[in-house]
Amino acid sequence: LLIISSGSFPVKRDNLTDKQRNQLRDALIFESSIKQKCDIFCSNDAKAFIKHGKREKLEKEFGIKVRRSDEVLSEFDA
Repeated sequence: LLIISSGSFPVKRDNLTDKQRNQLRDALIFESSIKQKCDIFCSNDAKAFIKHGKREKLEKEFGIKVRRSDEVLSEFDA
């Protein structure tokens, strides 16, 4: 959640905006993929998972590849 929100997620979660609830949901889905020991996490939400070095941080921290759907398809085609 810290990486996805670029450190801007509020500590108190009793009055979240829609955007913050979406970020929390995204983090929980990503966490579930890690717990299930998935090799690849696929999301087209580049702002949350790819841009500004987030992909590299998430991959390094959690040992899971973060890819957009077109990248996953390209890897399977190869």
